[in-house]
Amino acid sequence: VVVDGSVVVATEERPIVTYGGGATSRSLSTGLPPNLALFQDVLLSATQSAEKDGLKQAGSGQYMVDGSRETHFFKGSGCAETTAMPNAWARIDFGRVVPMATVRIWTRTDDDKPGLGPIEMYAGNIKETWRDNLLCAKNVRLDREKQPSTTGCIAL
Repeated sequence: VVVDGSVVVATEERPIVTYGGGATSRSLSTGLPPNLALFQDVLLSATQSAEKDGLKQAGSGQYMVDGSRETHFFKGSGCAETTAMPNAWARIDFGRVVPMATVRIWTRTDDDKPGLGPIEMYAGNIKETWRDNLLCAKNVRLDREKQPSTTGCIAL
């Protein structure tokens, strides 16, 4: 899974970075960059690891926010993936409260699964009990034939 345009925070400690093809030096009317997720901290419920043709790959959460739109697990920079488990999750920490309206997600395209979902998206600053945050989208299906999946998420 790759996230773009939904979640990067510029602070004195973490300045905005211009990255080829991903983020740009443009900013939103809020003064924030268009891809709020770029290079933010990510935590996954569990990280998928696999091997193909002698190549070992781990689906690190950092692939969700690295600016690449690569959707092949074993090609290029790879993509983030959790292990198959009930209630698997991924959390992006923006470092502070930021406004967001749209979430764009690219899902893995190099397997025979039709996509991912349905999933729920929460926004808020409660880390320990994430379900106590605002539910901003539910029953979202990520279709590998239609990339990216774009979902509205109005949260402050």
